[in-house]
Amino acid sequence: MKTKNILNWIEVTFDWQNLAITVASLIIMGLVGHYGVRFVMNKWSKHHFKHFTTSAPLIIKALAGPITVIIYTVGMNLLFAYLQAPRGLVIITNQVLRTWILISFGVILYHLIPLLMETVTKAGKHKRFELSAIMRSF
Repeated sequence: MKTKNILNWIEVTFDWQNLAITVASLIIMGLVGHYGVRFVMNKWSKHHFKHFTTSAPLIIKALAGPITVIIYTVGMNLLFAYLQAPRGLVIITNQVLRTWILISFGVILYHLIPLLMETVTKAGKHKRFELSAIMRSF
């Protein structure tokens, strides 16, 4: 991908109408990605779950970050498709956004693994597991 191709694409594509659509799309994408996802996740996390009452709301709130990144990724892809961006620019942007999604899931796992291990330990202590006849013979 050459810089001349990107500069030529910017000169050809961006008039006032496309510039306004681009700015409006970025603002809407940011508002939906940040506030919309957080609002939905907060409402959903207040639901009373039968199982895993302590960990389910935390997991739901933690998923807000990657879902926000996924909304940004979809929005950027739709915006580039509308603007008919050069293929090289789309590929580089998709790779960066894919990496961002994977890193955000990794950060969530890093923060949630201790909570999940504590939940499994607590469930193991409170449940009685019956031994089968095969295990009793040993």
